[in-house]
Amino acid sequence: MIDLTDDALEQFLAEDPGGPVVMLNLLRYVPGTGRADYLAYIARTPTISGRYGTEPLYWGDGGTPLVADDGHSRSVATSSRCQRSVRPTGADPPG
Repeated sequence: MIDLTDDALEQFLAEDPGGPVVMLNLLRYVPGTGRADYLAYIARTPTISGRYGTEPLYWGDGGTPLVADDGHSRSVATSSRCQRSVRPTGADPPG
């Protein structure tokens, strides 16, 4: 798991060379309800995107992994673009 610290985020924002940031997420669903939970989150994406100025670029189910060790394959890959000035403000309210 990657732990983003406040200091690392502040440094990233301070080093802004201009232009958007493209973020890649490699997700592994929680067994059982993980896929359904993530799809419910994705259904809210247009609202979140409008609020923060992000743009979803890609979403696709994972296939057979080429290089992942046992237990480290991913269920889905997503990418999105946003301005570097977007700052996380905690969890969004439901819906």
